[in-house]
Amino acid sequence: MSRQPSHVPPGLTGRDLAWDVMRELRTFTVDDLCKRTKLKRGSVDDYVQALVKAGLVTRSGNRPSPLGNAGSFPRAEYSVADIALPLEAPRVRKNGTLIPASGRQRMWRAMGILKDFSARDLASTASLPEAPVSHHEAQYYADWLVRGGYLLPAGSGRYLSIATKRFGPRAPMIQRVRRLLDPNTGEIVCESEPVEEKAR
Repeated sequence: MSRQPSHVPPGLTGRDLAWDVMRELRTFTVDDLCKRTKLKRGSVDDYVQALVKAGLVTRSGNRPSPLGNAGSFPRAEYSVADIALPLEAPRVRKNGTLIPASGRQRMWRAMGILKDFSARDLASTASLPEAPVSHHEAQYYADWLVRGGYLLPAGSGRYLSIATKRFGPRAPMIQRVRRLLDPNTGEIVCESEPVEEKAR
């Protein structure tokens, strides 16, 4: 899904909204998703078709047209595949190729597993052969999460993950204006001072 619709909550994408509804309904039509998310049919249909090619969604049949709606065609019905599904929306190309989660999303997951870690531990755990996470990036993200209260410095370059601050599966986002947003709550957690940004 390309451009961010204006009604989508901060920190989320149209893909996130559509995936949340798919997981909730389990069986659905594109119309169902459009009504619930208020997204454009074309972008929703493109995402559903990509998920079908990826094997995460299957075409399960047709839903009859509403009674009295002469001339309309049955609507394709889809089902979420009966496999362990991620809470966050899959990133997938139109041809069905899955795109790895972002480095920060992988770091967020790793923090919940590791609990006590260094930036080097975090980078190593979150890295994939095709999508490595640098030590610098892990340090930068961890420092922002300390400022936001998600991590505690534990001395000797280590951090502790605070379980009560993990409000959902989506990684807190550092926005371009240098502020930390939690997409699970829509809350701006902290911002940089202007003088600090000039020094970076």
